[in-house]
Amino acid sequence: MVPGEETVAAPADDGPATEPVSEPTAEPTTGTLKLACDAMLGRLSRDLRGLGVDCSYRRGLGGLRAWQKARVEDRVFLTRNNKLKDKEGVVFVEAKEGRAQLEEVCRRYGLEPPAAAKPKREAPGPVEPPPLRAQPARPESGPRCRDCNVTLEKITREQARPSIPYFIYQIHHDFSRCPKCKRVFWPGSHTREPQQRSAEQPARPRRRRRSR
Repeated sequence: MVPGEETVAAPADDGPATEPVSEPTAEPTTGTLKLACDAMLGRLSRDLRGLGVDCSYRRGLGGLRAWQKARVEDRVFLTRNNKLKDKEGVVFVEAKEGRAQLEEVCRRYGLEPPAAAKPKREAPGPVEPPPLRAQPARPESGPRCRDCNVTLEKITREQARPSIPYFIYQIHHDFSRCPKCKRVFWPGSHTREPQQRSAEQPARPRRRRRSR
């Protein structure tokens, strides 16, 4: 050591630098809202499809296999299975009742549920609402078939006529059809949710009672 020179301590060697680990995300990675429902959330999947959400569901396919399929398809996986709640790409649905589940998912992704599907608050003990997204996710298309998860196509009243009751034909002008199962949809006047009828099974005319 030379007199008058300052000594500088060498930095301690803490081993190789480690990159920060990102937490698992349950948000769409492509910007398009794509969901998948576990086997116990069949009703939720149908309600989400009615709102135009691309939501995959297969009866009898649940648990780890359903989660793996959702990961392959780049979908957010909705479940009430406690064993899967900490896995990547999973949203654990807190609500137990069907309509409450729909509102919970809609709140999370900024969707507007149908008026008739807004749930009552569960008791006892309020459920902590999930955080809102900074920018609401939007479905990539219009309403979908609740059974097939296929986007509905607009049809005219005349095209819908063979598949619907006559009184529906008289009072409605807005009709859609699933290109896969051929079911016809129209706005419901009581529930404000789409009603459907199969085009392969046309409505039978009601028999009039004979006057005595």
